[in-house]
Amino acid sequence: MNANSQDLEVNSYIKVRTGGSKWRPVQQNLYDLAQHIIPQTAFADPHSFISQMVDEPEDILKLLLDISCNNNPHELADIDLGDFSISVKRISGALIVLILFPMPTNAGEAYAIAVTLHAQNGSNHVKCITFERGRLSESCFVCEVSANGSHTNYGCVSLDSLLREEDYIALAYDRITIDR
Repeated sequence: MNANSQDLEVNSYIKVRTGGSKWRPVQQNLYDLAQHIIPQTAFADPHSFISQMVDEPEDILKLLLDISCNNNPHELADIDLGDFSISVKRISGALIVLILFPMPTNAGEAYAIAVTLHAQNGSNHVKCITFERGRLSESCFVCEVSANGSHTNYGCVSLDSLLREEDYIALAYDRITIDR
């Protein structure tokens, strides 16, 4: 194992302060699902990912959750597929898959992830937009996970502005149109 992979292992186990001097792991499997597994799957084969999310959303989500739980056996959370909501929308030629997560309890955990597929300059482009809880429970950071795994933070919005699925989808669509 080289130094880089050791660093990645250490860095992938994120900790948050929960009071006093105790630390506990973030719900690692949900974190990995939003930050790594869904983006990697979507970037690897966007058409297949979106097609499966349309045709068999529960099956593909269960498979992705199983991968996450296998990657994080120390954090086997009690996750129910009924705690998620999946919708697929088409807006002006762009396809947007929105996955709403169980309500996050710690900073950095996802409220939702939107995977977008859109045409730009004659080719298809994929974006993975995450909506992440901030330190304050009423804040939500709009971020993007790139194909190489880098993470860009676009700023904070009030959670009050994200009351419906359409609100998340509109923000994801805004990220597409800003970059055109």
